[in-house]
Amino acid sequence: MSRPARTVRERAEEVLVGEIRVLHAGSRGAYGAPRIHAALQRAGRAVNSKKVERLMRKHRIAGITRRRRRGLTRQAKRAVFAST
Repeated sequence: MSRPARTVRERAEEVLVGEIRVLHAGSRGAYGAPRIHAALQRAGRAVNSKKVERLMRKHRIAGITRRRRRGLTRQAKRAVFAST
């Protein structure tokens, strides 16, 4: 691959990473690669989802889960058991 083509691609990837960082910051760090890809497509940016994943991994941009885990059902303290 020639030097100019490589620099053009690297420059385009830097611009894309900038857009990814803006979208990620706008979601307060919650969005991962699938949502970032969907947001880019809604914005009219044609980009492959694998490229988004690769760039996010390379630049250590990761989404977080804000949902709290729910525990299993706990037995009531004064449960009335069914008689058999």
